[in-house]
Amino acid sequence: MARSLQVLIPLSIVQIALLMHQLGTHSLWLDEVMSINVALRPLGSMFEFFRLTPEQHPLYYLLLKPWLSLGTSEVVLRSFSAVFTLGSLWAVYFLARDLLGEKVAWVSAALLSVSPYFLYYGQEGRMYSLLGFLAIVNSHLFVLWTQHTTRRRLLPYIATAILGLYTHFFFLFLLAAHSGFLLLRDRRISRDVLKCVWGQFIVGVAFLPWAWVLFSNLPSGQPWKGLEHVVFGVPYTFMRFALGFSEVIANQGWKNDFGTLLSASWPMLVAGTVVFGTLGLAGLAALRRTGAAGLFVACGLILPMAISVLASLIVILSGDRYFIVSYPFFVMLLASGIVHLWQSAGLQFKLGLVSSAALSVLTCSILVGYYSNPQFGKTQWREAAQFVESNSLPQDPIYFHSDYVIAPFDYYFAGPQARRPLSQAGSSELGQLDRFWVVTAHAGSSALPAQALPASHEVTLTRNFPFESGIDIALISKR
Repeated sequence: MARSLQVLIPLSIVQIALLMHQLGTHSLWLDEVMSINVALRPLGSMFEFFRLTPEQHPLYYLLLKPWLSLGTSEVVLRSFSAVFTLGSLWAVYFLARDLLGEKVAWVSAALLSVSPYFLYYGQEGRMYSLLGFLAIVNSHLFVLWTQHTTRRRLLPYIATAILGLYTHFFFLFLLAAHSGFLLLRDRRISRDVLKCVWGQFIVGVAFLPWAWVLFSNLPSGQPWKGLEHVVFGVPYTFMRFALGFSEVIANQGWKNDFGTLLSASWPMLVAGTVVFGTLGLAGLAALRRTGAAGLFVACGLILPMAISVLASLIVILSGDRYFIVSYPFFVMLLASGIVHLWQSAGLQFKLGLVSSAALSVLTCSILVGYYSNPQFGKTQWREAAQFVESNSLPQDPIYFHSDYVIAPFDYYFAGPQARRPLSQAGSSELGQLDRFWVVTAHAGSSALPAQALPASHEVTLTRNFPFESGIDIALISKR
């Protein structure tokens, strides 16, 4: 254990420094404000929210509730996620050590400590860092159970699986990957497979109350968008795994101008493809030699994605944030490749030196961009609220293209102006106003809603805040 601490403590210090740096710099975005608003509700009101919005699973909010006694600032909210990210660093070390040995464990922990992808979710006030942490812990408990398939070893696995499912439905796909691993390992329905299925059946029974709420109140999901969505979605996830979010920045309207974005980002994309492709292929070669351990890593990485693609035939479930349950296996794949090349001789050893150096340079470059790129950040609700507050009159009403975007604006806005959805205002009401504001966000378009501009009025002031989904603000005045 002392030797492990010699590695984990310095890496933890590095990760804590990266997690706390600029933790409150960027505005809270829509879902982060929802995290605060839900967690601050009384329990009765909180469960009513869950009943009406069952896709928001309860564990994260219930754990966040006492944490917010420290405050509701950006730093307090996001530091809760940082705790689980730090825990993931330790958890992935022990998982990789028991699977693949001490050296791969060291490299896995080092990669996770500076991972732009994992740092991003460690600095976001949502449940994804908790989901990633539980995925690692649960997978480690599964590995320990496979070594000694006793009931005593199975119980902690069942308990953490229940916690995972009550954090996010996607955890189900990780559990399916565990069962799939046993089937592939044993090539038959063995006693271990039956024991695992029995344990997961208990998990399913424990999840039944929420499943009933979920499927009896679930709103209509996104329809199948065609094969191109899947073909784009999975490679996109691997790009985010490798490069994080400050490269190939997905700001407002980025899908409509993807060609230009790619042409501007091609040097980083090529470098990332070469470096991560080299290490990934080396990792696959190394994992093939480890037998069941390598198969488990492959299943953890591939099966949740494959299952989500199949499930997307019904409702779109693919997403880079959901795939955080697979990310630890991606890290172990890379770590295996690095160790394999370093332990080789001749050309492979030189390739290991070059690829490791390139990975270090690439990661440093990405982290610099993550913390200093002026074009990168979360949705700019703080800046939007300050802009309206500094340019509005007390009697100016503020209309929003949809009611759900009022909450993040209200988090930062301190003015007395009336605020409500645009749908509640008729054209005659708008026509009688001397001035009013319209805020459009998360609408997929920067165009001003047609009903917001009466014939007697004109747009006299606009401002666009392009980060992420973007915010468009317009002041409309009588001619």
